[in-house]
Amino acid sequence: MTYQLDTNYRDEDKARVDAGFAAYAVQNNVSPRSCENFVYRDEDGVCIACLEMLVAGRQGYIKTLWVDDAHRGQGLAKDLMRKAEDFAIEQHFSDLFVDTFAFQAPEFYKKCGYTIIAEVPDYIAGHARVFLRKPLI
Repeated sequence: MTYQLDTNYRDEDKARVDAGFAAYAVQNNVSPRSCENFVYRDEDGVCIACLEMLVAGRQGYIKTLWVDDAHRGQGLAKDLMRKAEDFAIEQHFSDLFVDTFAFQAPEFYKKCGYTIIAEVPDYIAGHARVFLRKPLI
């Protein structure tokens, strides 16, 4: 059998991979992973802030937290974190996790109750990558 490497990851590829992960999880008595999104939109319906949380079992991983430059400093990121945490508590999650670069937001996440659990120095361009966790139970 021959294989061909392709760097064009199509929507149907993602659907197949997601279905494969889900089937493997079910075979091993694990809930399939999923994604929860929390989005703020302006009056025109344009996304101005978003939090994307991956869910695996009873844990959540904050994959993306973004606020448009023009809307920063208004508490949207903090509110999105609160919404994600409320969801996680309702779903009986044990923990929430997030990672960030040292120049980005570790102090913000600490203010949200997260603690640093690991740090990889010089991960990219001289900046550490910081991994944080917030136990919920």
